[in-house]
Amino acid sequence: MQALELQILDAIQRIRTPILDTVMVYASLIANRSEVWIAAGLLLLIYDRRQAQKQMRYTELYRVDGEQGSAGMGTSETINTGVSVLFAMALCYLIVNVTLKPLIARIRPYELSDSVKLLVPMLQDYSFPSGHSASSFAAAVAIFLNRRAVGIAALCLASLIAFSRLYLYVHYPSDVLAGILIGTACAIIAVRLQKNAAEKNISRQCSGAGRPPDDPNERAICK
Repeated sequence: MQALELQILDAIQRIRTPILDTVMVYASLIANRSEVWIAAGLLLLIYDRRQAQKQMRYTELYRVDGEQGSAGMGTSETINTGVSVLFAMALCYLIVNVTLKPLIARIRPYELSDSVKLLVPMLQDYSFPSGHSASSFAAAVAIFLNRRAVGIAALCLASLIAFSRLYLYVHYPSDVLAGILIGTACAIIAVRLQKNAAEKNISRQCSGAGRPPDDPNERAICK
């Protein structure tokens, strides 16, 4: 199995060009410490909070018969994507970097090949699973599950980052595949927990509001 994976990596080396070298190095670099995904999560967190505040002001402005409307309530459609992204990545870090890498302790593929010319410095941690792939797909899938249009772009970037780890000869294909699967699972768990928390919050506020909420999605939850 390992011999086959090395053959795949060697085959990828045959498509190397100066332009691809630069693209792959930078694609990998922006995810070295998940900087690009942490930034995306924080930006989405800020954006979602501002959208929620705008919605609250709008609802308050159009209260009916002077009664208290659903201001202060969230909406099932405005799931906080930023929280989902950051939580998915934190969960992914615990599984991949804290648990699996030191437990499995798989050496890097370049340590078994004398012919490959590395474009990045040698790494100090273990190979399995790919942390870049895991964190990238944790963030990208979390975004996709909440915001499809932005999520497609995020998945394209995550795929590029994952492939760059093969191109740079720092991971086996199975490392990357495992990272993608773990990251996807973490994203699904994070989004599900976030939605459950949001629905419970809406239900709790429904019981104290004294009237059905204005938003049809919230009204469905309150029933």
